Amino acid sequence: MTNQRDIVVGSCPEQESWAMLAAGVMDEAEADQRLAHASKCPTCADRLKDAISVLRPDESHYDTSLTIDEELVAKRVASQVAGHPNVRARRSESLAWAMAVAAAVVVALSSLAWFVLRENSQDLLERSLLASGEYRTIETRLPGAQHRQLNLERSAVEATQPELKELLIRAEDRRAASPTDAGWAHALGRMELLLRRFDEAIEHLEIAAKLDPSPMIQIELAAALAERAQVNVASGDADALRAIDVLRSLRRSRPRDTVVLFNLALALERREQWSEALGVWREALLNESEPGWRSEIQERHIEYIEETVETISPDEGR
Repeated sequence: MTNQRDIVVGSCPEQESWAMLAAGVMDEAEADQRLAHASKCPTCADRLKDAISVLRPDESHYDTSLTIDEELVAKRVASQVAGHPNVRARRSESLAWAMAVAAAVVVALSSLAWFVLRENSQDLLERSLLASGEYRTIETRLPGAQHRQLNLERSAVEATQPELKELLIRAEDRRAASPTDAGWAHALGRMELLLRRFDEAIEHLEIAAKLDPSPMIQIELAAALAERAQVNVASGDADALRAIDVLRSLRRSRPRDTVVLFNLALALERREQWSEALGVWREALLNESEPGWRSEIQERHIEYIEETVETISPDEGR
């Protein structure tokens, strides 16, 4: 008997198996295992959904427009599925039915290959924000991220890892295939940042910034530097100063960008540059519209600095 836990945490099935499942040529026991896996694995659930969406009824017939190579594949698959338990019951109808299933599988595999190839770095960047879970595991903000409560406990960080690691593997594969594509270096850097692998995140975000010095990449590079400054004593001061320099530069060209203002104020606050930090926090609050971020800025930062400054001399707060 298959262990349910093994199905869920084991290696993910190949793309072809989802097409076979969608085509209905997989035996019941194996199909149940695949469905159990997909119910716990968001990535494979998407793969199955994609297989079903491309394997429409009007495509499930023998397509005479198939190329010679595709026709050979269809015949080969047909010879295999003709002996399948689900097919034997219908063998009396005709071998054409097996050919229809085989052709449908070819269509599905071709469509799935196209879907995988068209996936771009922006898709992964967007999915990374959804995969980051219920809590925020880095204090700095990322462009496009909705507000989540900050939770740096190990359990919260570990909860985000399975899907992010899957996205990381995909980004690594695309990055290896397209080493001069800034988008994949950026996607890889973001996954590593969210997984709190700050050295690797900085390495890939620096590569991305050289290929494409866009504001989004610069913001995330500064975020990675600011986060590493908190955990790495050796490079902490240099990282923090570099992050502040990048964010100050971005602020000049993007004075109303609330992500830039938030991260700059946070970096200044961490260095206890109270006066400048408080001014930037107030700018961030003035420009921020999302209630969650507004509440965090006011309650966690502005009020904290105001209370802190009251207890120290004016010279110390400058």
